[in-house]
Amino acid sequence: MIDQHLIEFADSAGYSAVSEELRRAEHLIQNSLFTEATMRLGRATEASLYAVSREFGINLQIRIPELSKIQNKISQLEAAILKKKTTAEVKKLSILSKELSEAIAELMENEDLRSGAEQDGSRGNDGIFKEIMASLDGESSKKRLGSKVELLRKIMDQRNNGAHACPFGSIREIEAQSMPSLLEDFQDFIRTLLDTSVGERARRAFLETT
Repeated sequence: MIDQHLIEFADSAGYSAVSEELRRAEHLIQNSLFTEATMRLGRATEASLYAVSREFGINLQIRIPELSKIQNKISQLEAAILKKKTTAEVKKLSILSKELSEAIAELMENEDLRSGAEQDGSRGNDGIFKEIMASLDGESSKKRLGSKVELLRKIMDQRNNGAHACPFGSIREIEAQSMPSLLEDFQDFIRTLLDTSVGERARRAFLETT
């Protein structure tokens, strides 16, 4: 079962969305809906990332459109190069080089463009985690949270296994025997993230009074 101390801690620290996701995951586990519970635990993880991001002033929806378009084109070209392996695809990078130079010139001249704009969808969990890490001032906090980067990738892979059908045509379910280790991983990450955030909050509050 989910650690009730973690739920109470999330509540008391002001992370109500996280505690609610955990409660709903627990309800699913109690009803032997382990695949659905794993997806809910993934949502609890994302809720913790979003909550901490907001606390640190990280805006998850702001992008510089001119750069976002170029990033998307680079990703598409990378996929094409890997697939076709032709110089024709590589040459297309030079077009993007020109577009990047033009975007840089526009950003240098127009301060409003440097403020970015709201974009649909949120950035990936890895990206959010890196921004949280960059927002931490305490070295011990950075070291403690930084040790969980691989765990985040692991648990989101586990969430994806629960969320997506098997590409090979078989039925894929999260079984009861998998839940203890899954719970340990998810709770370890969420607990560390929230505890680090609360510690950083207290540290900053102390510095403001001195």
